[in-house]
Amino acid sequence: MKYAIIVLVLTLLGWGAALPSSDNSPLAPVCPRTLPYRGIDRDSAHKSGRRADRLSTFQSSLKHQARRLPLGTCPRGSACTLLRDGGSSPWEPIELPEMVAGRALRGVAFIDGQSGWIVGDKGLCLETRDGGRTWKAEDLRTQATLRSVRFVDAKVGIIMGDGDTDAPKPVGHIVTGRAMRSGTAFWTQDGGETWMKSYLPTNFEVRCAQVGRGPVQFGISGGEDHLDGDILRSSTDLGAWNAKDFKSYRCYRALFDIRALDDRRWVAAGSPVSVGFMPTPTEALYTKGKCRVLFSDDGGETWSPANGSEGPKSLRALLIAKQGARVLAAGDAGAILASEDKGTSWRPLNTGCDHDLFALSSSVTDPQVIIAVGDKETTLVSLDGGQGWKRASWGNSGAFLSIASAGDWFIVVGENAMARRAGVKSLAEAKSVSPPAAPPKPGLTKAQRERVRVGDRSTYEVDVEVPSLNIKRNYQKVEKITSLTSTGFTLEVEVVKGEPIPGEPQTDTLDISFKDLPDYSTWKVGDEREERHKYGKTIRTRLADQTVRIGEKTWDCFVVQSNVELSVGSGPERVKRWIAKSAEIPGTGVVKAEVTMELDSPRGRVTLRQSTRLLTVGRGE
Repeated sequence: MKYAIIVLVLTLLGWGAALPSSDNSPLAPVCPRTLPYRGIDRDSAHKSGRRADRLSTFQSSLKHQARRLPLGTCPRGSACTLLRDGGSSPWEPIELPEMVAGRALRGVAFIDGQSGWIVGDKGLCLETRDGGRTWKAEDLRTQATLRSVRFVDAKVGIIMGDGDTDAPKPVGHIVTGRAMRSGTAFWTQDGGETWMKSYLPTNFEVRCAQVGRGPVQFGISGGEDHLDGDILRSSTDLGAWNAKDFKSYRCYRALFDIRALDDRRWVAAGSPVSVGFMPTPTEALYTKGKCRVLFSDDGGETWSPANGSEGPKSLRALLIAKQGARVLAAGDAGAILASEDKGTSWRPLNTGCDHDLFALSSSVTDPQVIIAVGDKETTLVSLDGGQGWKRASWGNSGAFLSIASAGDWFIVVGENAMARRAGVKSLAEAKSVSPPAAPPKPGLTKAQRERVRVGDRSTYEVDVEVPSLNIKRNYQKVEKITSLTSTGFTLEVEVVKGEPIPGEPQTDTLDISFKDLPDYSTWKVGDEREERHKYGKTIRTRLADQTVRIGEKTWDCFVVQSNVELSVGSGPERVKRWIAKSAEIPGTGVVKAEVTMELDSPRGRVTLRQSTRLLTVGRGE
């Protein structure tokens, strides 16, 4: 089940100041992750973009068997990906210790053809000194989700992650809906012989870091449902750093990769701005919110948005190519962008791919060979430094999350303990393949045709109250259906009167899937259904039908109660919706809704109440 969360930025002074922590720490931004009702079912609201960090629930015993086989073997029934023409994939399995079973491998890095590291879930860190033929576990004494590992030379490297059960409470920028645990970083200055540890003052995901001759720079993300973030910087360079003091640069977007081209020139990539703030920021990093790449000319002291990097979905990886002049960025929906001026301006490249891409790497033996990997074990190959691309493999439901060059080989890791290697030559010579044709899409049902038309408009009035903070808001919004397909429709939302909820933009676009809109006419009164998701579970119950009067008209409605139990960060949530039986109410058919939810914050638990009611309806052609 798809599950989206819309965020609020609850703040103490006019929604613009920060909430102080209960331990008298300095003021720090707080981004509560909540679900104000927006006139649609929470389980049907889909932000654009896929979740790169999700774990597949399917763990194949055949894949596990293949990981235990000698390098180069690919027996019948193993995890080797098959190409459409029947040939075997250029990737072959790598044997890893049994302890990796079931874990996501999120990062891989090599400092030469022999020495490398893999990091992943539950504090996993593996080390090889023989080019990846054998691996041993490195005990970092952490249970953090380790998201990335990076070395800048043979001595200096850094590992970053979040969620360590032993981490202290964060005192910096935090987001509710996540455990109140500081981020974690490990670094080495002796080629991985010893590792030192630091805690970052945020509970955001720590997605990337780069070590230069100056301070260490970290990019953070509030998660796929809260694409906000900052750049955190160590107070000094790594050699003199006390592992405690940080500076923060506000960039209003999630960051997934950050790179240094030289001492002064830095580039970072991530999401477009998707979180609203009150009062509205005026700096270019916010007003140019569609830009997904930032650059710095002063070693990361200040940052600017990069022209040509605009787009609706996230960029996940950066690669510095062609002696530092060309920079590539890869991301969701098969996007690859190129910059020829060190990240100042960008242009899109044609990849012929629509799968999300999560990592980039160039060969250390032939820098013209560049590999991009991503969802469904997608592998794209460029033989000309990133100008042209071919698809070398497509495969199963798992995702390749990280890739590194190791001598004459590329090493790739991903979900469900996937670890593969492929020779530079075999990837360069691999035939271009195409994914299988998509199955035909079903047509619209009669009810869907009647309820959804392009041009349909619904106007709602919304009241929000947080009693413990003396906060009340009232505003009106218009929801308009702008496009329709056989699987769903697109809804544009615009606040037309009053102040929108901080965390909800003045305008927004949502993709609604028909399969996630339950047909309550098939439920009996009293029917109850439980749905489990990555955040916990939702129990829906059909209550007795009621009528709701809107102006001069009365609507017969299904009444549905949803009780949501979240696993971390928030208390229970109760949502009650009145959904018109008549198809005259377009889209989701909601006439009225009431939401009550409890949120964990540095001040303790607060209660949010929200009511939404239909004002007017206009039908399209």
